[in-house]
Parts: sequence; C-alpha cells; structure tokens
Amino acid sequence: MKICYLITGLDIGGAQKHLLKLLPKTKHEKFVVCLNNKNTLDKEFEEKGIKVYHLGLNKWNLGLAFARMIKILGIENPDLIDSYLIHSNIFARLFSVPRICSVRNDYSDLKVLNFINKWTEWGNEIQVINSPTLMPYMEKNKVKSPIVTIPNGIDLNEIEPNIAFEIREEFRIPKTSKIVTCVARLHKQKGVQELINQFVETQPNIHLLIVGDGPHKPFVPMEIKNRVHFLYERKDVIDILNSSDVFVLLSNKEGMSNALMEAMALSLPCIVSDIPQNKLLIEDDENGVIFKESIGLPNCIEKALKFEEKYGKNAYKTIKENYQMKDTVKKYEMMIEAAMK
Repeated sequence: MKICYLITGLDIGGAQKHLLKLLPKTKHEKFVVCLNNKNTLDKEFEEKGIKVYHLGLNKWNLGLAFARMIKILGIENPDLIDSYLIHSNIFARLFSVPRICSVRNDYSDLKVLNFINKWTEWGNEIQVINSPTLMPYMEKNKVKSPIVTIPNGIDLNEIEPNIAFEIREEFRIPKTSKIVTCVARLHKQKGVQELINQFVETQPNIHLLIVGDGPHKPFVPMEIKNRVHFLYERKDVIDILNSSDVFVLLSNKEGMSNALMEAMALSLPCIVSDIPQNKLLIEDDENGVIFKESIGLPNCIEKALKFEEKYGKNAYKTIKENYQMKDTVKKYEMMIEAAMK
C-alpha cells in the first residue's frame, strides 16, 4: 500500500513534527506533498527516506497546483491520501483517491475556510482527530464521515537529551537563576504576549526562554528585556527543555501540544492555560499547574518549583501510560487497514 501525505507546508509546526515522528515507524510506502513551498523540514524527511514534493500553491495558481498534483498522483499512484490541516483537507477533496482528513484544531474562527471545509465533505473519507476535546467542533460542523481519535504520541526512547548541553552559557544566565521555557509559534493563539505580560511580575532571578518563530512579534517591556530571550526556531528543543526548570504554555487554542508532551516526558513541571486540550494532559496540582489569571504566573511558577519532583514524576507517568508513540502507530495502522477494506 502507498500513501500520499498532503500537508500545507513543511515549516516547523505540530502537525509537521508529528508526521516526522510517525511516518518512519509505519510499514507502508509513503511520500509527502506540500501545498506551498515552505521547506524547513524537507531535508529531515528525505533523510528518513521519505520523498517530498511541493505544489507552490498560492491564491493565483490553483489550476497549476491542481495540474501538478495530478501529475504526481500519476507518477506515484497512491492508494490513499492522508491530508493534514484545513487547507490540505479541502484540496484533497478535489481528487477521487480515497482519503483520510486529519483535523488537529478547532477552525471555527476561520469562518470562510471552515464554511468551505464543512460543505466539501463528501465521498470516501475518514476524519481523524488527535484529541477527544475536538468532538464538540466536529459535532458543530455536523461531520457525516466516520471519526477516529488517534492522539499524538511520544517515543520515550528518543527523548535522550545531551546532558552536556547548557543553555545558560548561550544567554549568560546565572547558575542561581531559574529558567522558564515556552515552546510555541509566535502567533496570537499561542498566548505569548499574555505570557510576557504576566512575566513582568516575576522575581528578577527568573529568566524566560521563548522557542519558536511566527508572524506576531510580541512586545517586551523594558524592565524585563534582559530576562526574556527569543530563541526562534531551534532543532535542539529537547536539550533546551532539559536545561529548563519549568515549562509554560498559555495558548488560548490548541490541538494537542507536542511541546507540552515532550516537556512532560522529560519530567518537567508544566504550567498550562485553562483550556480543554491542555487539561486533557495536565491535571491541576497532580502533574502540573493550570494557570488562572486570578492566581497569576508568578504564583504558578512558585508552585511548580515547590512541587517540581511530584509534578515531574506524575507528568512522565501520564505520557508513559497513555501517550506512547508505539500505541499511536498501532492505532494508525489499524485505521489504515480498516479504511482500505
């Protein structure tokens, strides 16, 4: 069996990182097609033996991208298209190949795209969600296709940080200071500006690392500029997390955060926003801290550091017992077999 994985682009994001971890572990033939020309992760896919194509789609050349896709499908002759992210899900429906549409977020705020997505659902299709918290969105959209839940997974054998790595030296952070790290795109839905606003009130011996890039550059008040460090896109995220004392994610919208799951697998105490997707992974005062504005970030950090051992141990246990990649792969392979019957 051969599967075409269709995705918007191979810049660094949750869906892209998920595919990079998942695909080498699956047994079928595969190749990746990107709607746009963003290719940050191309080399990493190709190093794993996965061929990558780009359609160069923009708002002016849908016909050309369609023709390119027809040519690729003719060359590769896949049995199935598995599409990721809303643009790719819509584009996949232009072709008669059996398909799986993976839904990894609530797109209600993208009104035009969500409308098109809702009214183009037809034919031989399975929809996959990575979190049961997306079911209200699917029900609101009156999805008629079969829905399968397959959560993201972590390969604990691959969470092996370089113990000699020390992020403090790179940013001249004193050894006596504590490091709070956020791994998230610089996008309004990730709550980075809210995080920085809250960080103003933290103690002067606490530094904030923000790992990720994006279109929304947050404003940093002058009084904390020397304690807020932007690392942008990095390939050594595991090492950075391992050098940190606390992980924080104050997003107002999520699918299922790979970065949060990696931090939990590293036994980091985690502080997360009070949204269903984060609360699926983090239980307040059990394996982390649920941020509430009435409590404030400084108090959450203090609590996370005070109960660091308890939260870290229980966070690791949550991943080990419920979200291992081997189980994700098994569920995915079973779904593929069912889809082709």
